[in-house]
Amino acid sequence: MILASSEYKHIDRQVPYIAGTTMKVVELVTSVKAYGWSPEELHTLR
Repeated sequence: MILASSEYKHIDRQVPYIAGTTMKVVELVTSVKAYGWSPEELHTLR
């Protein structure tokens, strides 16, 4: 597994959001883990 460092410039109340969206990083991670959805699939669902 390759790890990459990330910088979250869009943090509101210590909750990181995906830049340009209203999606929280934790929502993205849990959806990928729970349902196997890709970030692209999540983008089309919203």
